[in-house]
Amino acid sequence: MSRENNAIRWSVVVSSRNDALGMNTERWIGKCFGSAAAPVFIEGAESIFAAYNRGIELSSGSDYVCFAHEDLDVAGIDVERLELLLDDPETGFVGAAGAIKLPENACWWDHGNEPAELLLSGAAGHQKREKQGVVRWRNIYGPFGPVEVLDGVILFCRRSLLDELRWDESSFGGWDFYDISITWEASRRGYVNRTFDGIEFYHWGLGELRSGWEENRRRFLEWKRLRERLLVPG
Repeated sequence: MSRENNAIRWSVVVSSRNDALGMNTERWIGKCFGSAAAPVFIEGAESIFAAYNRGIELSSGSDYVCFAHEDLDVAGIDVERLELLLDDPETGFVGAAGAIKLPENACWWDHGNEPAELLLSGAAGHQKREKQGVVRWRNIYGPFGPVEVLDGVILFCRRSLLDELRWDESSFGGWDFYDISITWEASRRGYVNRTFDGIEFYHWGLGELRSGWEENRRRFLEWKRLRERLLVPG
């Protein structure tokens, strides 16, 4: 696969509704990928499932795809090491944090009474504005490595994986469980999702649950039960 510096190898898909955040996204893409990446902004989509599927269609010329929230400040990505990981045909999605095994309630971060490092993996940076300025911190969930599902704040995959997988916009709407549904499906089909220590970012979102979150959780659990009965792949 070509590694020429002037080749567009990456598409970065963002469901963007904010011009200022879009400008920030273009800055971090340029900083992390240089001229090897092109942003794909999807505006006006009725759901993130539909937005990301549209992004897949528009990224057909690249080797790799990144799906990212619009409210991120990305400080750095070890792109060379990330590409090597994605080139492994057994690799599914790569992200920042996730669950080694998805809990029965589908809340990936819920480790119950067990130590987090036994059930969770990876790390994520957060930020918020205080009177004294912007405060940043990182949540360390557990050792980096294979996971069943990934949080969707930032996801990476090789473009060829998306010839097989799509977001199920016929079963879901809104903006929640897009990440759990597609990474769980990748695991079901035998791919290995992984958390990756070569990403440094800070997210403005602090994990507040939207009004449609519980409805999509219920839909996901039913969808998952139905998918578990299918032969793989399918």
